[in-house]
Amino acid sequence: MKFPVVFLVCSAVSFGAIASSEYQHFKAIPSETLTEAICNLQRHQPMLAELVNQPEMSAEDMVKIHELTYTLEMALQRIEVELEQAEEQLERVHVGSERMAKDDVKANASAYLATLKPLLMAPDCQ
Repeated sequence: MKFPVVFLVCSAVSFGAIASSEYQHFKAIPSETLTEAICNLQRHQPMLAELVNQPEMSAEDMVKIHELTYTLEMALQRIEVELEQAEEQLERVHVGSERMAKDDVKANASAYLATLKPLLMAPDCQ
């Protein structure tokens, strides 16, 4: 009885490895800064929208969508990191204002404002 179970498990594992090797993984366009992340979203969101809003999507369209998701995911991850950083900076502003620590408030508020500036001022993504 052990042989069929072991055989089935091995077959399932090898089938999964074969199936996953059918998908090509693409290199994402990096989003090293918040500005790059916003620009990558601005450039690639319309491409995704165009592909998914067609009446029919071909296999080639699905490959293009798959490729786009790598860059979009990287951009969203960068935005998430930057927003977490801004949240921490703003919390330091909040705590500093409670303690009347003017220098801390100024320094942390400046960092907070600089972090979010690309998000609030649409960058030139030419």
